[in-house]
Amino acid sequence: MSQNDGGRVTRAGVSPVCSGFLAQTGESAGQDPSTIVRIIRVNPLHLKLTKPGKYRIITRYFATTSAPLQLEDKIEIYSSGVEIDYDCFGVLAAGAEKSLKFTLDFKAGATNSTGNEREEVLLLGKPKRNLSSPIILCAEPTISGSHGVTLGEMPERELDYLRSRGLSEKAAKELIIRSRFAEAFKLAKPEQNWDNSLEEQFEEMLKETLR
Repeated sequence: MSQNDGGRVTRAGVSPVCSGFLAQTGESAGQDPSTIVRIIRVNPLHLKLTKPGKYRIITRYFATTSAPLQLEDKIEIYSSGVEIDYDCFGVLAAGAEKSLKFTLDFKAGATNSTGNEREEVLLLGKPKRNLSSPIILCAEPTISGSHGVTLGEMPERELDYLRSRGLSEKAAKELIIRSRFAEAFKLAKPEQNWDNSLEEQFEEMLKETLR
């Protein structure tokens, strides 16, 4: 898998793209990464998949009034036998702006490939702008693709359970949001290009949003 970052193409198990906010993990250094993790500061992603295999894109964003998000991702599939999972979850604070366009483009030759795009948005109030545009393009008849976006507020059942265990409203909401980011942090932290300040920024955004 190759990645184009401002005209620079990198091929490695770990690649310090996006100034340390993108961790790419593979089975070993030198192999094409099978998983890409992006947290908080998310830059546009353009991938060209030329080998069969399973790929996963994990994105976790947090859009606030002071940190709007505008993102356009495109994944081009040229090989047969590709399975790609685009897994996106984001928190949208009251008054925040977010625009997200993500495209799976199955090119000629991408026979028997599959792709799944999904975005889940957690609303913490009425946003100023919330735009999601999932797109699937197909040049082959033997591909399978799905996409979807879900919007929702804090899950009341989870809140009720946590409050019944003695947590305050604020602490319960913080725990729910942290749980949605936990896997991404766990996958990204072992990487050599991990930015240690990222969790601090995440905590600051939580405090700003839920104060």
